[in-house]
This record gives sequence, C-alpha cells and structure tokens, in this order.
Amino acid sequence: DLVTEPKFTHITRNLFLTLAANGRIGDSDKVIRDFSELMQAARGSVKVTIISAEVLKKKQLESIQAGITAMVGSGKTVDVDTQVDASILGGLQVMVGDRFLDLSVSSRVADLSKALES
Repeated sequence: DLVTEPKFTHITRNLFLTLAANGRIGDSDKVIRDFSELMQAARGSVKVTIISAEVLKKKQLESIQAGITAMVGSGKTVDVDTQVDASILGGLQVMVGDRFLDLSVSSRVADLSKALES
C-alpha cells in the first residue's frame, strides 16, 4: 500500500485517504497543483505564462519580464514560462497568477468582427 510508506507524513496520508474515501482521488493532481501555487505565493513567487505567436527574442522577453515585475511589485520573484501558439496571430497572452491579459491580434479581430455584426 503506497500511503503506508514511511516517506509520507501522517498529514499527506490522511489527505489521500480522505480524497479516496470521498471518491475524489482523481482530483489529486489538481490539489497538488493548487497547493504548489499557494506555496509559491507564500514564498513571494508569481507564476507567469506568456503565450506568443512566435518564439520571443531574449530582449523582448527581458522587456516583458521587467514590465511584469513592476506590475506584481518589488520583493516578488517572477517565474516565467513561455509558450508558442501561432493561432493568436500576433501580440501576447499573459497569465499572471490568476489574471489573464489577452493582448493578441486574434482577440482584436474577434472583437472587430462582433462589432461589425452588430
């Protein structure tokens, strides 16, 4: 039995037993992810995901990081993850903690299309 191994604390063991007893053991990955985010926040670290249409150049990434660091405040570290998604056409989509900034061309085009349909 995995949860009886000595590498698990009694708190961890009880958590997984409770999840299993309530039929929620499949949600353990969500629990772990959310706990990691809470621990990062407690340590003053902010997770940032930057999605761009093409790979960002080093200078561009540094400029974006500086802006995000100014936005989240001093004393916090910014943990940046970059992704490429050509479907956004251009611009950026930025996820800072639980805030989402959509600065992409595709969202602007969608907004214009809605406005023209009205």
